[in-house]
Amino acid sequence: GSALTAITGTAAAVVQAIADLDTDPTNFNSTLSAGTATAADITAIEAANGTGTIDGSALTAINGTAAAVVQAIADSDTDPTNFNSTLTGTAAAADITAIEAANGTGTINGSALTAINGTYAQIAQALTDLDADPTNFNSTLSAGAADAADITAIEAANGSGTIDGSALTAINGTAAAVVQAIADSD
Repeated sequence: GSALTAITGTAAAVVQAIADLDTDPTNFNSTLSAGTATAADITAIEAANGTGTIDGSALTAINGTAAAVVQAIADSDTDPTNFNSTLTGTAAAADITAIEAANGTGTINGSALTAINGTYAQIAQALTDLDADPTNFNSTLSAGAADAADITAIEAANGSGTIDGSALTAINGTAAAVVQAIADSD
């Protein structure tokens, strides 16, 4: 396969083709078929294609962890205009917002997320950006100061999830609000 200049198909099929070849091409382009791709497959293609390009413009969904979807968007030379994402695992809140900025009219299903981490503002924005929120999720708050009312707002949204505020250097608000925020932090 060393003379190939292009390998096209679904992202999974392209990854399988690379694995099946005894000699991989040094540089090749890929046009991904319409449908759903796993973010990790797009990144695997990018790692193997040398100076080749990835055209993901026909994709309708890119799924995986939030970090993997952000990386897949970066790895694709031509992104889809509108795509959906189903996210799994732990997410940096900023990654969810980056997906929202890139996915056009697509949706983000975060119902399988187990954690959303970042500052309160980032977590609040991520929850706004998700079209389906997780029922229960943990959060680790970034270092710095937080308003007590914001911690209580995360507690109200996270179901049976926990809040790790151990990196906080200050909790601001009324005395009653600070006491409640401390109680809300696990």
